[in-house]
Amino acid sequence: MPYDWKIKFRSTGKILKKHDMSLADRERMLENIHQYDRRCIYEKEDILVMHSMTDFPNGTNDAVIMVITKEDGLFWRTETGSTPISKE
Repeated sequence: MPYDWKIKFRSTGKILKKHDMSLADRERMLENIHQYDRRCIYEKEDILVMHSMTDFPNGTNDAVIMVITKEDGLFWRTETGSTPISKE
């Protein structure tokens, strides 16, 4: 079965597959957000849970959690959730 990574954004319910965006589009998206205070909360051979603070191009600042399930050592499914944080 071919590798078919997907990411689900909890804020919008939108699901993207790897082929929905070009590599250049993915790189641009990552260049336009600023993540800091990134940390790994939990990791086993089949799951990775990460947390970060993220500044988005629209001016919002969110606490973001990312849960990644792994298969054969590769990221298989990713799901994100975010909570808006004031910049006080």
